[in-house]
Amino acid sequence: MSEQYEEHAISPGGSALSRQQTAHALRHFVLMGVCWAVYGPNAVVSGPIMSGFALKVGLTQAQIGFLASTLGLFGVWQIVASHLMRRVRNKRRLCVGLGLIEVTAGSLTFSTALVPEGLRFYAMAALLCIAYLLGNTINPTFNSWLSNVLPSDMRGNFTGRRMMYISITSIVYLYVASRWLDWNSELPGFAVVFAIGWIAGILGYVMMSLTPYPQIEQEAGASVAGAFAQPLRNRSYRSLVAFMCSWLGVGMMSGVFYSVYMLQNLGLSYAQVAIYTNITILSQIIAYRLWGVFVQRYGSKPITQLSITPYIIALSTWVFITPENLWWLIPISRVIAGVTWSGVEIANATLLYKLVPAGKENSSYFANWMFFVALGSAGGPLIGGLLRGLIPDSGVSVLGMQLAPLQVVFAISAMLCLIPIALSFRLVDTGSASPRYLLGQFRGNLLGYAYNYALFLAAFSDNRRAEATRGLGRSRTPLAVEKLVDALYDLSPTVRSEAARSLGEMGRAEAVDPLVQELYDDESDIRPEAAQALGKIGTAASIEALVSALDDEDPRVRTSAAMALGELGGEGAQEALYERISGDFQKTTFAALLDGASRLGDQRIIGPALRHLPEFRTPVLRMQIINAVCRVLGEPRHFYRLLMADRLTRAGLLEGMTARIVRLLEQAPVPPRIELPMVRLAGLFRDAIAKDDYAAAAEHAHKIASVVAHNRRMPPTPRAAAGAILDYLRNATPDMLVDEGSIFLVVCLTSLARYLNEPE
Repeated sequence: MSEQYEEHAISPGGSALSRQQTAHALRHFVLMGVCWAVYGPNAVVSGPIMSGFALKVGLTQAQIGFLASTLGLFGVWQIVASHLMRRVRNKRRLCVGLGLIEVTAGSLTFSTALVPEGLRFYAMAALLCIAYLLGNTINPTFNSWLSNVLPSDMRGNFTGRRMMYISITSIVYLYVASRWLDWNSELPGFAVVFAIGWIAGILGYVMMSLTPYPQIEQEAGASVAGAFAQPLRNRSYRSLVAFMCSWLGVGMMSGVFYSVYMLQNLGLSYAQVAIYTNITILSQIIAYRLWGVFVQRYGSKPITQLSITPYIIALSTWVFITPENLWWLIPISRVIAGVTWSGVEIANATLLYKLVPAGKENSSYFANWMFFVALGSAGGPLIGGLLRGLIPDSGVSVLGMQLAPLQVVFAISAMLCLIPIALSFRLVDTGSASPRYLLGQFRGNLLGYAYNYALFLAAFSDNRRAEATRGLGRSRTPLAVEKLVDALYDLSPTVRSEAARSLGEMGRAEAVDPLVQELYDDESDIRPEAAQALGKIGTAASIEALVSALDDEDPRVRTSAAMALGELGGEGAQEALYERISGDFQKTTFAALLDGASRLGDQRIIGPALRHLPEFRTPVLRMQIINAVCRVLGEPRHFYRLLMADRLTRAGLLEGMTARIVRLLEQAPVPPRIELPMVRLAGLFRDAIAKDDYAAAAEHAHKIASVVAHNRRMPPTPRAAAGAILDYLRNATPDMLVDEGSIFLVVCLTSLARYLNEPE
């Protein structure tokens, strides 16, 4: 292996490796974890394989609990190991050498079956002690290695992904190995399992030998005590350690006995124990990736706090598990435990990586960490074993329930979970969300979100990804926002457009910044959709970007920006729209500008709108312009309603509206000298409309408008409506008055008459 990887100087806060080398190293860290997931059952005393082997060779429950507790104490050695490893120049080579011995010693525990029965416990303890001693010697350096290679913006996601792959391997291997032991539960069957584990462990360390190791700043020489004390000067670190010790203690206090309880008290087979164990692992597999995303997005502290309470429920269920209900109660307990434990695990790991100094040989932090991990991991089984020893073999009767000794241990462990709950409030996680905020994210159609999220990840075709993107938006859950933001950068234009549209419909403020970025991107093809989405979200931050977009070279963007500003409102949006309406005429976007400004009630647009109306021959655009005028006059619905009605329905509606105009003018508090002419003209207008005499109707409407428009004592809106009538008739042709014009005149007169009775 070339030593070039060790020649780089690390930059502050990051890996010394190139991006390619970093990716190479991270892949190897995943593969190492996968290999060791196969080896692990050979040395984990609390697991079904090792527990089963220990029972097979004659160890008692107490001996198994004591052995698990004692081995956990070897984590204390990491303090000394990290101090000694600082003096080693080629740490990678030493770690590989010690690791090969470690997996060999752990796998050789099978040989204890060949020694006299009275010595088996001691032989097994000796071999496992060697394996754990060497493993804990390697561990601080390994964790420091990983922390300096892993980029800070990938910690949560990578940790979750790595744990997911490790868990998948564990669940598959554990099930296969357990099925094998059910078929061949004698010593030759165990021999095969231990041999496979040994080969996998060796491969893991071979992979380590091929993994780049960056040159990092070495810690100053210090005593073992100084190295131990240095991390504890950090208050945030102390809070994390206190929580973690209590969490591991109460968890391992009962966790070490699950397999034993299922094998002996419930009478399950190895395969059945493996299935129930794999339910936990499967739950972790599903949860790891999601927890990694959540930790990256919301922080470690809220994930930790929201995971503990459900875990108490998972622990408590073991008090009530019997041979009659185990088939449904154990799976429920295992699912809850797997999901919640994985959440705390990823949150703690991510928070630890955040606290350790970046760009330095920080093995003392990880050694200190593992020291307390050892205390928690060993203290829990030790307390659990002592409690088991104090409880009579006949069990304890509580409230009429006869509890087995291990069930009592489970109950006490559940109650002690109150300690980590209290300590979780002392965790320091700058920038994290509150638990209440995090709970608020779990709204909407969560099943729809999960389905479409999985569909998006698995889909290769553009149409399927676009469909999944649309489904994520329809789920209406805040959890979908980040994925939709990611979809803004999809290779498919269809997916990008759906993402922008969905973000707008969801109305989440978190989407404003990425949508604004898309709006400023000259090469982006989703700028129109981004503008529309910003209009629906409705934040002040988007107004400036949308105003700038009014001058975009793409008319689609200008159109979308204008309509979006009409949705958002505000003085800035109103003035920006009017400036472009009254300025140089832009035929391609004029109708959209009017539409947006009309939603803000800006009556200044009436003059420019009707002045430029003859420029448009397309019926749709003409209707849009006329409707914008009707909207600012306070009649937003009548024009389209009348225009789209059939002739018979329209005639009836016009009759009712013209009669109302007359009635309103009769009641209007207008100057006496013009009251009678206006009412009389309105009656004539009504009769002309009823006879389809559009020329006469236009003449009468013109006279009414002239009376109002030139009287400064009239309110603003009636005068604006009168001005609209005059401006329209100035350019109207006889054929225009048949449909469009007659309807427009009726709507304008309705506004005029109504607002005379409703002072502004």
